[in-house]
Amino acid sequence: MRLRILPLIIILLLFVPGQAVADTVSDLNDAINYDEIDEYMMEHTGNSFAVYIEDVLTGRKEFGTLELFKNLLKSCYDNVFKDVDIYSGIYVLVASACLFMPMAFACKSVQVRDLTVNVSYLLSVSVLCGFYISVMSMVQSVLATLVEFMTLFIPAYLMGITFCTGSGSATAIYGVLLFAINISQKIILAVFVPLVNTYQCIAISNHFSKRLMFSKLSDLIYSFIMWGNRMSLGIIIGLSAIQSIVSPGVDRLRRSTVGEIFNVVPVFGNAFSGVSGTLLGASVVLKNIIGVAGITAILVLVTVPLFKIGFIYCVLRLTGALIQPVAGDKLSSLITDVSKGIYLLLRIAINTGLLFVLSLLIIALGTGL
Repeated sequence: MRLRILPLIIILLLFVPGQAVADTVSDLNDAINYDEIDEYMMEHTGNSFAVYIEDVLTGRKEFGTLELFKNLLKSCYDNVFKDVDIYSGIYVLVASACLFMPMAFACKSVQVRDLTVNVSYLLSVSVLCGFYISVMSMVQSVLATLVEFMTLFIPAYLMGITFCTGSGSATAIYGVLLFAINISQKIILAVFVPLVNTYQCIAISNHFSKRLMFSKLSDLIYSFIMWGNRMSLGIIIGLSAIQSIVSPGVDRLRRSTVGEIFNVVPVFGNAFSGVSGTLLGASVVLKNIIGVAGITAILVLVTVPLFKIGFIYCVLRLTGALIQPVAGDKLSSLITDVSKGIYLLLRIAINTGLLFVLSLLIIALGTGL
């Protein structure tokens, strides 16, 4: 419905060039509906998506990577220690390693030593499973947030691409972004995340047997998850690059053909050429601002939980390394294996975010900066 105002914009540009040219980008921006994505961003971040774009367009706010980095770093610092209960399990792990394990090693009775070791292991496993469940919940929340945001963001971004290059490019890019969302939902969430759970169960069960019976299987699952993540990221980037090269070229050919036809008409042809150039420049600016706003929103939505997951992973790896001289190799390797499962979840969440961010960057480059 809002596309109906475009003929009015062209008429204003033809007959009232001064003020109309200055407000062209704002007029095109008014034709895009931000209601749903605006409501979503207000609910999750407290910031308005439409107001941010309007502020950048009017010059009230300037986009700066340094300022964005500082704000994200401050948010991470404010939130990483917010849930103190998550990290309290570290004290239990250290106590288990420094009290029960030395007592077990000092016992002369085999039954008492085995009982003490088993109690220490069960206590450590319960704490580590609590860490893993917390991280799993955060990762699932991050993936669901990315999919929901992109579902709401795509219509607004495709409208900007339609203004800039044409409907052919928007249709082709819509297919790529929709494919990326389907990969996130049906492959990453439905296949890779359950595989990480399987890997974690196998890795923990290995430590309750006298020999590592499933070590090769756990290594195979680990490698499959890593390669699957890389392949999904590479496929989406490749499709985005191909569509961003081919489809805009076809639309530019159509646009140049129409322009040459109008240029034949005396007087009106020159006016049309100037108006079309102004509209094209304005649409490119608007499309790029929407793309940058989308990337910024993705970073704001996922940086804090990803930083928290990374912090938990680092703390567990450090704990496993520090308690090895006291607790021995077995408990230390148990903590290391659980931290590897958390690392897999972190890689899945990061790759999913990169999947959408790099797609938007490649599309922005392919459709003109």
